[in-house]
Amino acid sequence: MLYFKHTLTIRIIIERFAAGGLNRIDLEILGVVESNTPLAGKQLHVAVRMSMKSRTQVFGECSRVAFHLLEAGAFEYDRFVIEIDHGEQINSLAMILPKKFMEIVENDLPLESLPEAFTDTQLLWFDESKLKVKLRLWRTLFVTGLKQTRLEILNAWRENGLWIGKGRFRIREVENISSQGIARIRVRAVLKNPADSENINVVREVLYELAKYFRRRYIRSRESNLDSGLPWPKKPHYIFIDLFKVDGTLRWLRGGGWMGGNLVAVAEYVRGKHKPVLIDNPEEIYKGLHIRYTIDDAKANKALHDLAKFMMDIHKKHKQDE
Repeated sequence: MLYFKHTLTIRIIIERFAAGGLNRIDLEILGVVESNTPLAGKQLHVAVRMSMKSRTQVFGECSRVAFHLLEAGAFEYDRFVIEIDHGEQINSLAMILPKKFMEIVENDLPLESLPEAFTDTQLLWFDESKLKVKLRLWRTLFVTGLKQTRLEILNAWRENGLWIGKGRFRIREVENISSQGIARIRVRAVLKNPADSENINVVREVLYELAKYFRRRYIRSRESNLDSGLPWPKKPHYIFIDLFKVDGTLRWLRGGGWMGGNLVAVAEYVRGKHKPVLIDNPEEIYKGLHIRYTIDDAKANKALHDLAKFMMDIHKKHKQDE
């Protein structure tokens, strides 16, 4: 039985998605946004990546997504619109009526009632043969077994204080920001389990694992076409890391920052005798990694002061022009 008591924000819905372990083999949640139109009413749009194409399986996975949404508190919507990326040139769409779906689940109605929760207009452009479905099932079982074995090994090592940061994060973006022959990259990563954000030992180990992984790789030392000179491959002089609590679209992650409440920590790795650029006032230096777990108040206040001064200068100039 599902119990619904209050409406949750999009951020909390995404967080509960991640905590509920919805992402798995053949299914990945990419992002969640909402809309409100006069004709369709209030809608929740969910973007997913799904390798399976069998319509029966797609409807089943969409039902599971809807169930997680309702458990997360998204029950005041008129429709769930699930956009499905199959890796093809066009995406599929599945639309679910939350109230009808909730009625079927709460009343424990027969499985044959489930199609009533889907609207008449379903845009599923692909399908698979029974043979492909069976082969995919066996592949999923095999890969799941390997992942479970790997997870058990990792947990055993973690209990002994080793490999604490391994397997706990997902790299979302690697941005080359090199210039003038100095190799720099910005890494955005997300914790697989949002609860890990409460454990500072896990967070620092995750940051260290990310820095250790990228500091050994060669990148172009000149990324811009306007930057003259040869872009010789070099190991990064600087690695800037943003670690987030819950996943979402890249645009949402980039625009979050400390004020968004989703940023867990930032770190800066500096090679050799170079000085830190972004984190010159770290809360912790761990194995050479400069880390902040909270916003730098001094820098934030200075930025606000500079912005206020800039606005006043513009206002004065505007007055003089009048």
